[in-house]
Order: sequence, then structure tokens, then C-alpha cells
Amino acid sequence: MNRITIFHRLLAGGLVGLLSVAVIATSAITANAAPPSTPPRGINKDDAAQHIEKATGISDVVPAKKRTRHGSHATSASTSTGYEVIIPDTASDPVSVALNPEQSITMGIANAVDTSQVSTDDAGTSLYINDQEQTATAVQITTDGVRQIVLLTDPEASSTFEVTFTLPEGASMNRNSSGGYDIAVTVDGVTALIAEIQAPWAKDANGKSLSTSYSLKNDTITQTVTTSNAVFPITADPSLLVKIAYPVGYAFSIRLGAAVRTAVSAAKGSCRHETSYDLYVCWGGNSSLLKKLDGYGGGTTYGSTYYYAKGDPKKDYPGSKYTNLLSHESAHYTQWIILGPAFILYYGAAEVASRAITGKAGCGNIFEILAGLSKGNYNC
Repeated sequence: MNRITIFHRLLAGGLVGLLSVAVIATSAITANAAPPSTPPRGINKDDAAQHIEKATGISDVVPAKKRTRHGSHATSASTSTGYEVIIPDTASDPVSVALNPEQSITMGIANAVDTSQVSTDDAGTSLYINDQEQTATAVQITTDGVRQIVLLTDPEASSTFEVTFTLPEGASMNRNSSGGYDIAVTVDGVTALIAEIQAPWAKDANGKSLSTSYSLKNDTITQTVTTSNAVFPITADPSLLVKIAYPVGYAFSIRLGAAVRTAVSAAKGSCRHETSYDLYVCWGGNSSLLKKLDGYGGGTTYGSTYYYAKGDPKKDYPGSKYTNLLSHESAHYTQWIILGPAFILYYGAAEVASRAITGKAGCGNIFEILAGLSKGNYNC
């Protein structure tokens, strides 16, 4: 599942973002279709930006006034989920999405010549003009991440587009069953899915779905759209969804959770996998050690597994109380992913501070606050 929560920004600068590449063609090729207005040859940047913003909308675009200079050759802004997205001044450099201080994903700017200078309007659309190919490529930082859009102003322009990605060290890209690609990193024998390039789609101006597909060579993805008998403009939008950008913490969390489940099984307890929260829930067992793992009696999450000693928590917390509990404990799982083994120390320090400030367990603990005190059944 997608573990996007507010503490990502507070603890580690964010986990999750949405990176997309869209293609919009703006010439009618159907004999009886009225041609839409298009930017004139020599591409007027204002007209091009208006075409793109009409297609994408701007409600989720970070406006230009919220950007800051990033060094001497780029601007940047943060998404609502904590990513820093860096937009280069020229198309010779790629767009970069910083997953954390040590990892990033970059994507090249499709169809743009290296000397293309960026221009950014107030809405936040950054535009690179390629007069030779009669195309304009736009990049928008959004509340979820970043998207790239190619505007075609010539009916003979190619409907095949390439985007080259640079992946974090040790990452690989492999086709998945949906027709997209998974980007994963393997750490200590555990594979962490850090991103998914979702299956491509394309529609013409009448909303007709068009045949479209990906091909991959090295780390370059090519999208091909079949435009026969289509009415322009055509919109095609593959999306790259970043999932878990902390493979070391992820690997530790998976192993820790598995160890707890093994102990519960050996003690004749029970477990189930709550797939909606990607969290294992375990309870019971005839081991005195397991009962100590329960903490204060309300259960405790260890990596990917939540343990509750008294019995099936679904019975003790019926209805919405149980779903709230799962949401709370799932947040702790993400905290384990972010911090790995260090979570033990950070949580312990936060609990000492909580007792000193509030006199109660959990009520002043930043990790419990971020997971939701009421969802965790704290009475503060």
C-alpha cells in the first residue's frame, strides 16, 4: 500500500510522490474534425502554456511564487508529501525528484533540445520550446510530485516519445503484470519496491481510448500511441508512483515483523494479513515473553507486525475502532521503515519526554501524535 503520512515530512523529508509524463497533440488529423486552435509556427510560449494548462488543469500545480532558486541553474519546490522537485533552467539537465538525502530519481526532458531555456508562468508551468521539431515540453511540480507534458503543434510530428530515467544505486526496472514497470532495490535479501511506472493510457479529444504501450531499453522508456482515426488533441499519461524510498529500513521492518510472527506461531498464537494496510496482526500465544511484547496492554507494532496479547483485537475493537487501530499501527510501521533500527531509540526518547511533560504514556510522544492519538485509543 502507499504509506504517505504527515510524519514523512517531519522525520525524513517525505516518502512519496507522483511522477508523470503526458503527451498532448494539438492538430486535427481526422478528415471531418474541426481543427482546434494551435500555437503558431515559431511556438508562442504563452499560447503553448495555455493549451497545456487547459489539458492538465492547474488546481494541483505548485505556483511559481512558491519555488525557490536551487543553486545557479535550477528552481525547486516541495510537494505536499515532502519531496523536493528540481526543475532545470535548460533542457540539458534532467528533472530530479529527491526521495531522501541519499536517493533520487531523475527523468530527462522529452523532445527538448539541450539549449532550450525554461520559462515559467505564474501558474507554475515550466516550458521548454523546440522550434525545430515544433514541440513544447512542459514540467509542472504538483502537490503529489511532478508531471511532464509534450505539446505537438505539427500533425506530422512523431507519436513516439522517449523519457530516460536515472535510478537510485542498486535499483532495477522490470515490467509488471499491469503493463507498466516496477523499480525495486534489494537490501539484505529483501526486495523493496520503491516506485511503479503505471500502465500507459491514451485518449483522443472525443474520449476514445487509444492503443498505447511502453518499451524499455536500459533505463529509457518509450511510449508509442496509435493515432489512426483519432481526433486531436490526444492525451497520454503514464505515471510513476514512488512507494518506499527507504530500503534499509524496509528490509529491517520486514525481518523484524517476520520474527514476531514466527514467535507467535511457535507459541500457538494466531496471525492474519490486513492487506488494505499491508500490516500483519497477531494475537495470543502461551508465551510470557510475548505478553511483554504487548507493551502497555493495547498492543505494539514491531516492523510489519502488530501484536496484541489479549486475543483478536477485532473483537475488542469492533467496527470503526478496529479500522482506526489499523490506521494507527500502520503509521508506526511506516515509522519503522523510515528510521529502521534507530526507531527504537527515537521512540524511547520520545516516550521519556512524554511522561516528563504530560505524566502519561504516549500523550506527548511525537510518534503517537503523528499516528493519531484517538485512533490509537489514547485518553489524553
